[in-house]
Amino acid sequence: MIIDSGCLHGMSAEDRHAYVREVTAVSAPDARLLLVAFVPGGSWGVPGIDPDEVQRRFAAGWTLLSSGSEPAMDHNGKDPARHYLFQRAS
Repeated sequence: MIIDSGCLHGMSAEDRHAYVREVTAVSAPDARLLLVAFVPGGSWGVPGIDPDEVQRRFAAGWTLLSSGSEPAMDHNGKDPARHYLFQRAS
C-alpha cells in the first residue's frame, strides 16, 4: 500500500508526471495506492488537483477502485478534498 496524503495536489504538472511514473515503477502488481488530495480552491496556498486529472494521470496501469469526498477535511460545508483508491494492474 502506498499512501499519499498531501503530495500530488501541490506539485507542478511536470512533477505530477514524474510522480505518477515513479510510483508506477516502484509498485508491485496489484499494489494499492491511496491518495487524499485537495481540489483546486480547496485549501489556501495549495494548487489542488481536479478529480478528472487524477483519474487521467493514473489511467494507464491503474484501476480506480473507489473515490469520493473526504469528510474529515470538510470545512464549513465546503468539500475541499477527495480520496482515491487505485490498484496497480497485475
